[in-house]
Amino acid sequence: MGPELSDFPSVVRDLVLGNKARIFPDIHGSIDILDVELGRPRFIRDDRYHCRVTVHYRSDGSTKSMRMWLKFRPQLHTLLPILDAYHERLSGQVFPKTYFAWCAPNENTAVLATAYVRGATLRSRLLTLAALRQTFRLFPIFRSNGTKMRRFHDAFAGAESIEVAPLVDSTADLIRETAYFATSEKASVRAHLERYAHILAVRTLPTVQVHNDWILRNIMVAADGVDYVIDCDSMRAQTNLRWLDVAYFLLNLDSQLKWSPLVTAEMLADLGREFWRGYAGEFLPDKLTPEQVIAILYILRLRCLLGGTTRPAYFKVMGGRFDHRVLPSLKESVVTGRAVLSDLWQYDMTEMRPIMEVRGA
Repeated sequence: MGPELSDFPSVVRDLVLGNKARIFPDIHGSIDILDVELGRPRFIRDDRYHCRVTVHYRSDGSTKSMRMWLKFRPQLHTLLPILDAYHERLSGQVFPKTYFAWCAPNENTAVLATAYVRGATLRSRLLTLAALRQTFRLFPIFRSNGTKMRRFHDAFAGAESIEVAPLVDSTADLIRETAYFATSEKASVRAHLERYAHILAVRTLPTVQVHNDWILRNIMVAADGVDYVIDCDSMRAQTNLRWLDVAYFLLNLDSQLKWSPLVTAEMLADLGREFWRGYAGEFLPDKLTPEQVIAILYILRLRCLLGGTTRPAYFKVMGGRFDHRVLPSLKESVVTGRAVLSDLWQYDMTEMRPIMEVRGA
């Protein structure tokens, strides 16, 4: 904790006192704050870290305590009104409730306080249940999470759009400039890009608020099985295509094959299918056909891998101890023209086509 935060324990106490109505909305009597206990910094990386806060209070003659989660990062306080709007629109079903935000006087850091979710990340749950060969127990959670991503994207209509032709052209530039593909591989990927651009065949696609980091480690599964999306830092970026969140999530899911043979391709295909069922719902967004969805997901998969998004190139950041085990498969997926490693889309295309025809999309 930097010198500018040396008096933060008193700051956070004042913040708790000033936001009692937000923190304790269901308590209508008097609330006395007895103590605010600040935990040690955790998950320290560059200019960001987390810590837990325990608030001890008295209400109706009983002494109780509650936890909340603080994240420190510059400009993070700007997320408070955004998350408040989504909490109201989505009835608090997607993100943990936000309590308050604060920015240091020198603006070197900011704080966002949210509800503390007791549970484990979806990635941890996947690895645990994969060892037991019981990943089917995650089907409801993956479907729920797909539904929540769809509700998040649909919550507020976007007023802008992105032209597809420049998007395809800049993706072709990424292919030409990358060192991750051999010359013959570049030719194959360019051919698939052109084919999918022809299939997509739309001039523009609408933008919405995107999360930009909707991946397994940023999904908390509470003890009661409810899933919440955390680490919303990247929501500060400008609006983008909804399909970017979908593509990035599926790419992250495919990447779990690095834990093979603990995690199998069949497991991931089944889980991806459940997520897709939740997201697709009764009709596809943006009036796209299933074939067009595959096309835009392929284009965005390329951009995620090569650095055409607000995030670093996936090929570049996959430098972990086991990441090298899955990189050839991720590379082969785009070289062979696949939007995901598994064939889960074929099932959903067949399932969705009658629905699309009925709706005239």
